[in-house]
Amino acid sequence: MTQDSPVDGPADWSARAAGFLACHQRLLNVELHLITTPLGLYAGLALIGGVSPVLPAIAGVGYAVSLLGRIPGRLWAATAIATATLVALAIALPVSWPWALGLMAAAWVGQEAAHHVAGETTFQSTYQGQTGWLGDLAIHTWELLPLVLLSAWRRDIPFLSRLVARERVVHTALSSDAQPDIDAIRDWVMDNLETTDHTTHWWQHELPYAVREAFERLASHPDVVGMYEQAYGPGTHVEMVHGMNEIYVTGPEKDLTSDTVFYMSHIDGPWTVFPGAAVHRCMVGISPNARVRTHFTMTGRGRHEKSWILTEGEAVTFDFNRELHYITNEPGVPAADLRINLKTHHMACPWWLAPWGRLLAWLTTMYNIRARRVFLDTIDPNSWRTRAGAAFVVATTKFFDLLQGHVGTANALYAGALAIAAGASGSLIPWVAGISFVHYLVYIATFADRTHVSYGTFLRDAVFFKTMSMGTLAALYLSYGVVDPLSLSLIAIGFGLAAWASARLGVEGTYFGVELGLLQPRRITAFPYGTIPHPMILGAVVGLLGVHTLAPFRADWPWLVPVHVALYLVHMIQEQLDTRGDDEARGDNVVDLAA
Repeated sequence: MTQDSPVDGPADWSARAAGFLACHQRLLNVELHLITTPLGLYAGLALIGGVSPVLPAIAGVGYAVSLLGRIPGRLWAATAIATATLVALAIALPVSWPWALGLMAAAWVGQEAAHHVAGETTFQSTYQGQTGWLGDLAIHTWELLPLVLLSAWRRDIPFLSRLVARERVVHTALSSDAQPDIDAIRDWVMDNLETTDHTTHWWQHELPYAVREAFERLASHPDVVGMYEQAYGPGTHVEMVHGMNEIYVTGPEKDLTSDTVFYMSHIDGPWTVFPGAAVHRCMVGISPNARVRTHFTMTGRGRHEKSWILTEGEAVTFDFNRELHYITNEPGVPAADLRINLKTHHMACPWWLAPWGRLLAWLTTMYNIRARRVFLDTIDPNSWRTRAGAAFVVATTKFFDLLQGHVGTANALYAGALAIAAGASGSLIPWVAGISFVHYLVYIATFADRTHVSYGTFLRDAVFFKTMSMGTLAALYLSYGVVDPLSLSLIAIGFGLAAWASARLGVEGTYFGVELGLLQPRRITAFPYGTIPHPMILGAVVGLLGVHTLAPFRADWPWLVPVHVALYLVHMIQEQLDTRGDDEARGDNVVDLAA
């Protein structure tokens, strides 16, 4: 912690804070405590609020005063704000004593359950039974709110980190002890391959015993399994998905067969939205390869995307249901006789979600088996039916590439749910409130985090939600059909300035290319930079205020523009206060898979 860290303070506080943080390292545990602790406090305040609305206010003030000098100043301010919010809720929403006691019990059970599902010990267990432990428990309980807020303050578990687009593609080279199994599989393929005119596949369970066992050892090799901790963090639960494992030999590129999809950006599976678990495909190179390069579209977008020429003894793992990828041939490099790879598959999830992860594994396996049948049926089309099937495979591949690459299936479903809610309620509020501010949260979370960011995914999400937000704002504004010269002037000047500043930076510069290590830092002094501070944000704020100036808009949506402006200013302050180097060491807990 830095010298001005909220852990610093009186010696007893520092020791207690360090002990509490040691028991709250996992992001999931912290998030659950951010629910259960305020819930318990609200229930207690609402209980006494049923007697008199003055009592919660007195209790809140007394609590805040009692913490003065006991905890660091910034943390005290955050605790006071949280307490005031809970007091206001308790006064506005009092509950009967049975409900209050029930909520308090639920909060206590939830606290214990949070540690259980996250696999972390409770802080109380570290001192319980020792001399004076009841006094320690009383202090722990009294300081629980600031301690929980502290656990969410740390940079290694940044707030809103679940909104950060994580990169889950990992590449490695297997150690030399894998070579005998690689040789055994390659020799068997060479002896049993019947054609090189198109792709050839063998399921793992169809292989002779010795080859099947060699496959199993490679699929469960420590270097392969270790990639999942790199992708999702320590303690990730990993299981083999045997029903999808296969050997495949790449066929030549053709104009219209199911093999064509390998050369197109595509996703292998349909279960894009399945929170908390993932099924990965791991490609293991069995033969030398200097020609075929595998690209992962969303890792960096365009020139920044990651790609590897996967050769003998190398492996790369990626999410079967979410990661866009394709292959190309290196120009001027002659084709090898054969390109042989293993496709091994694993399910990854937190240990407590293992049954949920197994459901995803089963669904993915069933899809893969059926898709394989279609693939084989159209691999060498020689009739109108098989040619139509191949065309369908190619067309659906293009559609889902466009959907996942430019919108995101989860984003589309979220927007669709908001539209349904708006239609069902007869009000635009669900849509406007739900779609207008997501991009700010994505900016704030990604800027604060900068760890294992899938840049292409971040760029897609940020642009999609900003487009939807600004489109919604424009549609609302235009719906009034009122011409206000002052409003239009502010809109033109403000958004014009923001667009000018964005053009100076370029797309990558605008969307954190420097902060995420994709671009070298460079100072831009051309107008508006060097003349107007924060011209992009300032321009956007002026443009938004221009929208707010329109009287009928302001009357119907008095809160909309102020929230836009407030979130812009939060991000501006975040940029202004940022002092980190781009290579700052970061923790691994943030990549917990239960996102």
